[in-house]
Amino acid sequence: MQPAIDIKEPLEVLYNLILNPEVTQEERDLLVNAKNKIEHGDDVLPVFNLLLGYLRPYAIKRIMSKPVAEELYLKAMTRPANDQKFWSLVYLGFLASGK
Repeated sequence: MQPAIDIKEPLEVLYNLILNPEVTQEERDLLVNAKNKIEHGDDVLPVFNLLLGYLRPYAIKRIMSKPVAEELYLKAMTRPANDQKFWSLVYLGFLASGK
């Protein structure tokens, strides 16, 4: 069973990135898709894990925009501080998924 997550923080991250002009259209399309899934009731952690999987090639090829890298990908891929519950769950979920 998935832990209960307040969707405010993940949606705020997605909204801010979607509106950021430095984000590429390809990244924006992925972000909008994730936002829509969360808004329509999909569980946040699986949506973020899928999004991170889609973003991985951008990170490997070093073509990820700076805002997506700093505000989403690095936060999710770096072991967060104990007070960052949402990012801790994303980090642990992504590790467990094996993607």
